[in-house]
Amino acid sequence: MILFSRNEIAPSVMLHMKLLTGLLGHFYQAKRHEQRLRDIARLKAIYETGSRLTHDLKNMLQSLLALISIAQHQAPEAVPLLRRQLPVLAQRIEMVLAKLQSPQLEADTTLLPLVDWWGNLRARYPDAALMWAHEGAAKSESAQDSDASAMLIPEAIFDCVADNLINNALNKRQREPEIVISISLREQPFSFSVCDNGSSLPEPLAHQVLRMVVVSEDGFGVGLYQAARWAEQAGYNLVMRDNITGNVCFELSHSARHNVQG
Repeated sequence: MILFSRNEIAPSVMLHMKLLTGLLGHFYQAKRHEQRLRDIARLKAIYETGSRLTHDLKNMLQSLLALISIAQHQAPEAVPLLRRQLPVLAQRIEMVLAKLQSPQLEADTTLLPLVDWWGNLRARYPDAALMWAHEGAAKSESAQDSDASAMLIPEAIFDCVADNLINNALNKRQREPEIVISISLREQPFSFSVCDNGSSLPEPLAHQVLRMVVVSEDGFGVGLYQAARWAEQAGYNLVMRDNITGNVCFELSHSARHNVQG
């Protein structure tokens, strides 16, 4: 900034001018910093949305590949499975395309009864040699039990969490072929967990896996981080409940502030 004057400037006036120009400079820098923060926030939102949708598409392509493999090797038995699963995959692909076309609606998601979602999830992994366990709400006439049994959940978020956890466990099985993978659903109090009896995660990785993006060759990378962030935004907690050799478990549950919809 350059200032001109026809007359000599008195020292007191010069001091005031320096103070005012300094204040103006600080204000200008603050506005530039604010704009940079807005740009960073916008880019971060674009990155998180794109990364999440990329993983959704990856999981759907893996499911489609599994269906194709079944159709190639078990053609007669594959027809009923394809009739059930292809419409589900088509619906999920339409949801991803809708989010790409209208990103402002990305936070919206279809609500689905928990038991229906559980049935769809089991149908997506018919030949993966998984152990499934479902603990329903206790039989009672109380309103609380009735609400738990009719619980509505955000389908897209639960699919994202479940597919990432299950696919990571299946990738782990390629390195440790003998491990048993168990998937459990408890309605009241709600929890969804994916566990295996393989080796534990190294301590640095276990501490970082749900808190930041980690370098990985076969899972536990950006997918779990995005799933944990998305679940948190919807009022759920995704945590590594256990991490010892013979018992590695990830669990999704309600956060303290979440209200059950039913």
